[in-house]
Order: sequence, then C-alpha cells, then structure tokens
Amino acid sequence: MSNYIQSTLAHFPDFFEDTISLIEKEFKYPSHHSFLTDFYPLMTPLNHQNCHILIDKDKVIGHIAVTERNLTYKGIKTKVALIGAIALNEKYQQQGNFTPFFNNIIEKYSKNNSLLLLWSDLKPLYNRFKFYEAGGVIQTGKKKLLSENLPNGWIKTNFKSLTPIEFAEIKSIYQNQDLLTLERSESDWDQIKEVTSCSLFINKKDNKISSYFIKDKGNDLSNIIHEFASIDNDIIPMSKDFTDYMLWLPEKYNSTFNKKDIFFGAFFKVADIKKLSLFLSKITNNQLSILRKKDSMIQVKYKSAEFDFSEEDFLTGIFGPNPISEFSEIMPAIYIAGLDSI
Repeated sequence: MSNYIQSTLAHFPDFFEDTISLIEKEFKYPSHHSFLTDFYPLMTPLNHQNCHILIDKDKVIGHIAVTERNLTYKGIKTKVALIGAIALNEKYQQQGNFTPFFNNIIEKYSKNNSLLLLWSDLKPLYNRFKFYEAGGVIQTGKKKLLSENLPNGWIKTNFKSLTPIEFAEIKSIYQNQDLLTLERSESDWDQIKEVTSCSLFINKKDNKISSYFIKDKGNDLSNIIHEFASIDNDIIPMSKDFTDYMLWLPEKYNSTFNKKDIFFGAFFKVADIKKLSLFLSKITNNQLSILRKKDSMIQVKYKSAEFDFSEEDFLTGIFGPNPISEFSEIMPAIYIAGLDSI
C-alpha cells in the first residue's frame, strides 16, 4: 500500500462520484437502488472527513467510512465508531492492500471510542481483526407487509412529510426507549430525512403519535420492519398485528415470541478498554467493570468476583445473543436500529 495515497473525501471531494461507483460495483448494488440514498448519514458531505479513500494515481481504489456516535442508556453515554462502506477494487484485492488500510482506520478510531462496530457477512475476514458477532436481534415472522395488509389506525408517510410537532413526537418516543441504543442528535435526525428509501408508519392516539415503525432501506433492509417504538415502551401490544411479518426486535422480547431464531446485531470490537470499563461500571451501578485486557483475554470484575473471558465470549456475554444471565440482569438490552446500521 506504500505506493498509494490514503486520504479522505474532505481533501479530495472530486473523487466522490468515483467513490460511490466503487462501492456500488464492489457491493453489486442493484441499479434501481442508490447507496448514497440508503446510507446518506454515512456518505453526507458533513461526514466526508471520515470517508477514507485509497488512491492509485488518479483513481479511487478503496474506501472505508466511519461515523462516531454515542451509545446511550438513560443519560449514560459512551462513544462508539461505526464502520461501513468498506470496499476495495477487485483488481487490488489479494495483494496485501486491505490489511494496512483497515488497520490504519482501526488505530485511528480506537483511541476515542470504547467500541468499534460494523455490519457484514464476511465473518472469517473480520474475526481476523478481532471483530466478533454480538448483540441479539429476533425476527418474529416471515411474511412481507404489503400496503393492503396494513392494520387499521396505521398511516404510511415519510419523515419529510411530518409536521414539526409530529417529528418532535417521534424523537421523544425514540429517545425514551428502554434500550441501550444510539443517541440521535438533531443533525442525525436531519440526515435520516434524506434516507428516502425507507417508509415510516405512524399510529395516533388522541391526535398524538403513540407508536411508529420504519420499514425498508433500499437494497439493505428490503421488507424488514427494523425500528418499532411505542410511547411508554408499550411494544408487545402495539406490535401484535405485525408479528407474522419480518419484524426485527431486541432479543429481550424473545421469550414472548416462542423462541424465534436469534440473529447477531453487528460485529463488535473492543477499542479503548478504559472507556468501555467506565461505561459498564456506570450503567451497572458499579457491579461490572473490566480489570485488564491482555492479548485476546479480558478479565472482568462482577461484584466481588473476577472472571477471565476470551474477547468474543466477553462481547456476547455482555451484549448477547444469549447473554450471561447474571450480566443480563444488570445490563440493558442493546438494539441498534436499521437506520443507524451502516
């Protein structure tokens, strides 16, 4: 990789169109979908300083983008980095170009974040970089929700059509979920408006939005209901009309839905161990913390006892799927909605 330039779209904005073309080509993105639309929060000009490109003379041959967000629960936050749009021109693959490029990104973003997350089906590849599948998601049914099947009381709309009051109601419902999830700033919500490949459905009670769900995201989450939220976290009764459909919910609802298959939420990697330990300590009222990390082993303190875990077992033990029961009693369930996954 020493012969290639590593930079960002902020420094080379003229490479933007070529970068999108590279991503869509390497992802085999269908021509009737747009990666820019589906992943606007990742590729927005506001994030171009975090869109890292690899340049060979006058062309883009690689791209890795990152967004830094807060993982939050009831006001307790930790910074995490989400990694996406990972692409390398096929002519430059299998030549030792990807590893140094990706390691540079890992090193750059590990310093200020407790965790790194990415989404992929390339398990052997990312396990090599100590990214492990964690976080449990269930899919309650297999049917596709069609417009004619929409239950009474639900209205199909989109974020751009909401009134300011309706938008505020959606934000409030999202923010008050009883989940460990990603904080959305005003800027994040503004960018979500641009993901026009998703559909928003709302349900009102006393002329106020009481529940909403989001379905589809272009090629990425076709036919999936990937964000379902309700005022007062009244998920079970509000989602009962949708459980035959492809509805994704946090693993904590698994017992309600007759032991459905559990999917992994994302690939997780431990970044700054001190930041992660501080967050776990705060969120569990000092019942859980990390003593040290050595190689791929993590020593955890739970109440007054100490335990050793492999990094993979630690991540699944904390975040699921099938988290360690003692940990699940003190840790909130994690769920990263489809609009935030990249």
